[in-house]
Amino acid sequence: LHKTPSHPATLNFVVSDATEGTVSPDSVTFTGANAFAPQTVQVVPVDDDTVDGTQTYTISGTISSADPTLHGLTMPSALMVTNLDHNVVGFTVTAPEPDATIYTGDAAAFTVALGTIPGGEVVLDVVSASEALGVPSPARLTFTAAQYATPQTVVVSVG
Repeated sequence: LHKTPSHPATLNFVVSDATEGTVSPDSVTFTGANAFAPQTVQVVPVDDDTVDGTQTYTISGTISSADPTLHGLTMPSALMVTNLDHNVVGFTVTAPEPDATIYTGDAAAFTVALGTIPGGEVVLDVVSASEALGVPSPARLTFTAAQYATPQTVVVSVG
């Protein structure tokens, strides 16, 4: 602060896009005892599982206080924060027995899940290099934003 407050002064932070980042704590309070002491506020990026590229957001703040000379003051300028996106489009295939050998009349299963939230419906066609060696069922998997990370099971059967 630029002066000692006559009453406690709380600086309340506002994040312009809480889906990209937050602050902790969301406010700091200054009193006559700590008016000129620095207080630490941590900016925390939000991992959103969305491939949305680099995102910029701001952090601003307003003082709330019974001290009329401080109440309503805002931070001189908003802090600009850049969140770098680390999400990569892709999917994960998990097989309970990766080296399983199946014979006629047998079946084996594996699961597929997307690694990030899709922007729309994603359809994966599941095909066999040789139907004599195995036929996958279902032959098509559909993922949406609501269930992108839920593994879907594919069963491979040998005639």
